[in-house]
Amino acid sequence: MMFNFDEGNLNKFSKEPKVFYLPPTNNFAKYFFEGLLSKCHLRVLESNPELLSHMKIITSNKRLAQTIEGLFENNGFTILPKILDLTDLSEIF
Repeated sequence: MMFNFDEGNLNKFSKEPKVFYLPPTNNFAKYFFEGLLSKCHLRVLESNPELLSHMKIITSNKRLAQTIEGLFENNGFTILPKILDLTDLSEIF
């Protein structure tokens, strides 16, 4: 994931990827989604939803990617980050 929602630099994103870790659980997608939103300022996302489109989320499988995408959609996000699974490596590089 690459993002920098510092209010002073809304339009500038970090050049370095940010990697976050969660231990595997039964509800990994939910905890990932909640953790991602906790790193962002919701007020900023509500006024600039296009910021999500600059993120890339790489998941271990297609099912997890679809679940995370569903969480974004079910929570009212219309512009989504690019969510890829490891089998889509050609789209990443």
